[in-house]
Amino acid sequence: MAFQYVKVGGSPYEIGMQLAQQAGEKINRCIDLYAELFASVGVSWEQAVERAQVYVQAIESYDPDILAEMQGMADGLKRPLIDIVTLNARSEVIFSAAALDGCTTLSVLPSRSDGHTYVAQNWDHYIRYHDVMLTVEIEQQNKPRILMVTEAGLVGKIGMNDAGLGVCFNALGCEGTPGGLPVHCAVRGALNSRSLGEAIGAAIQQKSANGVNLHVASKEGIAASIELSNDGYDVLFNQDGVLAHTNHFISPKLVHSVKDKFPERAPDTYIRLGVARQRLENHDGPINIGAISEILRDHKNYPDSICRHAESDPRPVGKRGNIFETVFSIVTNLDEGAMHVASGCPCQTEYDSYRFGAQS
Repeated sequence: MAFQYVKVGGSPYEIGMQLAQQAGEKINRCIDLYAELFASVGVSWEQAVERAQVYVQAIESYDPDILAEMQGMADGLKRPLIDIVTLNARSEVIFSAAALDGCTTLSVLPSRSDGHTYVAQNWDHYIRYHDVMLTVEIEQQNKPRILMVTEAGLVGKIGMNDAGLGVCFNALGCEGTPGGLPVHCAVRGALNSRSLGEAIGAAIQQKSANGVNLHVASKEGIAASIELSNDGYDVLFNQDGVLAHTNHFISPKLVHSVKDKFPERAPDTYIRLGVARQRLENHDGPINIGAISEILRDHKNYPDSICRHAESDPRPVGKRGNIFETVFSIVTNLDEGAMHVASGCPCQTEYDSYRFGAQS
């Protein structure tokens, strides 16, 4: 079943208010789910809110429009602003205790494709978050229009804009200097960009509060992975026509300078990356949307595969780490401005297609 579709526009504050009006129940439910998840690793909601206070100034200095959008959501829900900030800093307030996402991303450029530029991923989390997902279209003032799939209440997630950029992301885990910008705000910064270079700037010009990889592609036929640690960054340009990323650092610069924590919680990250690379590099002929969707349905190393079924699989956990499920799969054709989304594991659901102002 397709996720709820929400269309909003106007000033940043009005956008936030409209999100609260149209999807307030899901936003409140998303906050409740994270409060439960925080508690499961020993962090109360009150502690999470206290930790999130430091991010208010970081967000405002990065882009006051993002904070104004959060304020609109908060006022529409009759909640304090810090609740929305805490939700958007959900990775940062507990990342030392638990990994929250496990994802596989890839990009394919015209030199290896059927002539189109694609960026795609499976987003893996806990099954219960399927119920708080939204497809959101945002008509902004003086910034690109955005179409994204997001957890209700998060200002930045996975999608595209009408400037021809597509953004996917992989959670990364590292130890470093505390403080900085929550990663979902950096994702929104990338979605607000009009070129790949601007997206790189949006990612790296303010210190990141957490590890993340932004996999960004442009309809110009270029793409890059922007790896961020707490204390540094690197940009991996897609120079061979295909590029894949999962949940560990692969930058030659960063692998020697960060303590990579995510593989301990999701050791399958190495297998998912290897399988995605193998399938992309060994594909015979032009890679089209059908070939990409088949990669996203891959079950090697099941249930901790690219198409993940770990939470619903009954076998013992053993040493496999976090038990995630694919909540949705997305393939974006940037030349056509088309976003194809499968809600749930892509081996079990069909892809629905979205364009600005239209759903099919």
